[in-house]
Amino acid sequence: MVWLVAAALAVALAATANRYDYHRDELYFRELGRHPAWGYVDQPPLTPLLGRASTAVFGDSVWALRVPSLVAFVAAVIVISLIARELGGGPVAQTLAALGAASSFPLIAGHLLLTVSVDLLVWTAVLLFVIRALRRDEPRWWLAAGVVVGLGLYNKHLIVLLLLGLAAGLLIAGPRRALLSRGSGRAWPSLS
Repeated sequence: MVWLVAAALAVALAATANRYDYHRDELYFRELGRHPAWGYVDQPPLTPLLGRASTAVFGDSVWALRVPSLVAFVAAVIVISLIARELGGGPVAQTLAALGAASSFPLIAGHLLLTVSVDLLVWTAVLLFVIRALRRDEPRWWLAAGVVVGLGLYNKHLIVLLLLGLAAGLLIAGPRRALLSRGSGRAWPSLS
């Protein structure tokens, strides 16, 4: 059922993505995408590069510029349903999570090429991987979270707030061993 929610959302967003003209941030990202760089004065380069890649593939149009946002928002809906499953939710809970996410604010995150579009996917993926690392005690999920955090830093530096919030939550509520381990419950080796 989650896949039906995601597919319906993708169709709805794709069918209505060109109903209105460019947002000012989209014009800015469109221009930045024409001048690729490792970073810009006010932000990292991922969102402008995604816009540039999308218009290179689908043509220079409002609809083409918004494809990355559509894909990121639909993927975030699926990741949120995976979080529900990871926390013990059955098919109904997963579908409700997907429906809730799909109806949250798709007109902003799914319709416009904004940094928040990628942030929603990145933040939910980091949360999913951290939850899996804590519940399953498998180091590979910490590595996956780190890779996604790196991608998030390539989009916007605001993900540092998520990391600070996760660290504070682990300090306050635990399990504190996650802050002192390599991801599998073993303490860091001594330097002596």
